[in-house]
Amino acid sequence: MAKMLVWSRRRIGAKKRRHRFARTRHLKQQAKPTAAAQRSYVDRMAQAERAEAIERFRRAKEGLPQPEISQGYLRRPGMNPRKALMVHAPSVLSIREARDEFLGLIYEFRWIANVQLPPGARTFQPIVIDLVRTDEITLDAALVLTSEYHAACLAADRDYNFKPLIDDKDWQPQVRSLLKTLGFYELVKPVDTTAEFEPPAEGELRFVQFVSDELVNGIWAEQLLDALRDAAGAAPKRELAYGALLEAIGNVRGHAYPKDSPPDVIERVPNWWAAGAYDPKRGVLEFAVYDRGVGIPSTLPKQDFFASILRLTSPERTDADVIAGAIRYGRTRHSLSRRKGGHAPLGRGNGLWSICKIVEELEGSFVRISSERGEVEYHGRRDVRKKDHANPFTGTLVEWTLKLPPDLATPPAEQCTQ
Repeated sequence: MAKMLVWSRRRIGAKKRRHRFARTRHLKQQAKPTAAAQRSYVDRMAQAERAEAIERFRRAKEGLPQPEISQGYLRRPGMNPRKALMVHAPSVLSIREARDEFLGLIYEFRWIANVQLPPGARTFQPIVIDLVRTDEITLDAALVLTSEYHAACLAADRDYNFKPLIDDKDWQPQVRSLLKTLGFYELVKPVDTTAEFEPPAEGELRFVQFVSDELVNGIWAEQLLDALRDAAGAAPKRELAYGALLEAIGNVRGHAYPKDSPPDVIERVPNWWAAGAYDPKRGVLEFAVYDRGVGIPSTLPKQDFFASILRLTSPERTDADVIAGAIRYGRTRHSLSRRKGGHAPLGRGNGLWSICKIVEELEGSFVRISSERGEVEYHGRRDVRKKDHANPFTGTLVEWTLKLPPDLATPPAEQCTQ
């Protein structure tokens, strides 16, 4: 009898342990979500972040002039006209002279292509930036506009069959000629073009064609260096200026696409775009670099030296203040290092200063930096002009206007005049 009681107690104890183990396992399973539940949570968070990005984009778009939009037709050689949604560009496309009108065009194009129409619908409903009414386009606007078309091409190669359709028959000859000379058609490779172009008159601006890449490497640098030599000469002093410019371009790209960048309405194609123009009469080289990244004022707060930058800004701390403060911080560190007989370490807040340093080495030059709501024009340490805008810029644009040293290899009659 005693043995039976002992055996029963053992069985009861084992049963209790099994129940306790099963309950513990059940509680752990409840506490730890399944892989499907985890994916669902990540998807919900991504959807919420995208909804927030769309709302920010919508508010910025509503604060800009809205371009005219209409239903039109693309006339394709040998085929029937095809219906398309036409976003009409204004008469002047220029970021310096008509910033809000140009941004209104870009914002509306991105809204329709990335929010209003799903990706699959773009094949059946082409979206076209119509330049029929455009009489003038400047280098900065041409660069940003080309990046929109080129980014769509790069995205199409990866995801879906959507290529920019271009009907340029009725474009103004000077607009078509400028884009052709800058290499627009070679870079974008549109599906359709319908018109010839007239080359620019001899002796006018000499252009450095559009170049785009994902990385900053020696291959594109050598190509760009050759293009600068062809446009503006190869005098030794000018070669030094080209080298400084190439170094600055590398620093522009460094901040554009951090891995932890928040979601955006557009697909972030991690490329940069550049182009230039040389005026032989004035000896002035204009060169611009653009990226579609998150913007300088958003990336700087994540740097460990940002607290030092804040001490150099005003209490309001606008985007322009942050950019100007970063330039001043980099210049100060560079000056201290030179006085100590060394060089400031790469990175560590010297990126924006390297962009501006070339301006102090070439008298009469300046650089303009546009990023988010801030715009800073740097003419020298005592001449820094800041401007804040109501609506954010789409990425970061850096424009150099460089007064190059005289090219002694050029005949006297063709030398640059002051």
